[in-house]
Amino acid sequence: MVYLDHSGRMREHVKVDNLMETEFIDEFVDVIGRRAPGVIVVSGFSMRTTKLKERLETILSGAADPETNLEAGIKHDIPVIYANDEVARLYQHSSRAEKEFSSFSSIMRYCVGLGRSIQNPLLEFAALKEDIKTVSLLEDDQHHVSSLVQIVVRAQRSNCPM
Repeated sequence: MVYLDHSGRMREHVKVDNLMETEFIDEFVDVIGRRAPGVIVVSGFSMRTTKLKERLETILSGAADPETNLEAGIKHDIPVIYANDEVARLYQHSSRAEKEFSSFSSIMRYCVGLGRSIQNPLLEFAALKEDIKTVSLLEDDQHHVSSLVQIVVRAQRSNCPM
């Protein structure tokens, strides 16, 4: 898991292997308590992601957990949302991700891309630049293409970092 500040900069990363074990739950709760995120974003490569989302909601609810026999924890009112990860999947293998996080695994880059795409989806998509090979749009969304191109051109002219 990664924690991003409001500007999309990674401030902390932690590997949490199993949220059924007390030590990993404690580590997760510690990070949540210290960082107080506005939202927790979940996505992934399989249907088990829905189980992860449910598990996080159980832990954050502060309720006792019958599966692990853990006592009730601290209650956090942080929403856990599921997000589309198309941009994060592109970002994790992009030259930009390699440049920014060369020592991190692709899954860590995926997490950064996921968080950033939730914070500012259009900017993250546009920042992929040459890493975007094709864009599939529904016929009803085709009119957005010219707007996106204009935004990217303006950002490049004003030397806005993408």
